[in-house]
Amino acid sequence: TYSDFTPLNQTARNTIRLAHELGVGVINASPLSFMLRKLSADHLRRYEGHPEYPLVEQISKDFDDFAALCQQRNVALLAAALHFPLTNPAIDITLTGPANVQEVQSSVEALKSVMSADLWDAWANHSVGVNTPCASPQTLLRNLPTLQPKAPRMDESRRSEGDKAGRDRAPEG
Repeated sequence: TYSDFTPLNQTARNTIRLAHELGVGVINASPLSFMLRKLSADHLRRYEGHPEYPLVEQISKDFDDFAALCQQRNVALLAAALHFPLTNPAIDITLTGPANVQEVQSSVEALKSVMSADLWDAWANHSVGVNTPCASPQTLLRNLPTLQPKAPRMDESRRSEGDKAGRDRAPEG
């Protein structure tokens, strides 16, 4: 997933669940992107009249609501953003994309912070504008291509006699 399992956008929830049920590893990327979506009032006005204006406006409002909730509970936004994917045990790894040593250090410190389930309970009661799952697991299953085993790198008839006998291996020791 990319930027679609964050406190403000959970459209990948069904996809993550289905992948987990099928035994497919789940990589969640860009959990911090929602923090970039907060738009200034001037920038928001530029969207007026655009078909996506209601969605952009909702994302901005949701950001304000989430930031206020974090502030009420004395939780840094970075910590909340990094801890959120940890609430879903079906996610195997989350890629945050730090750009420098300082961002790595900030992320480590944020992950060391203790996060109360109370924050997520309170946020679960909030109606997030971009929270509609993209597709049901049944729809996703119907649309999955038939999985084919990977072709062997080289069929046995094309391998050299030395390779077949194991003579191409590095010496032991």
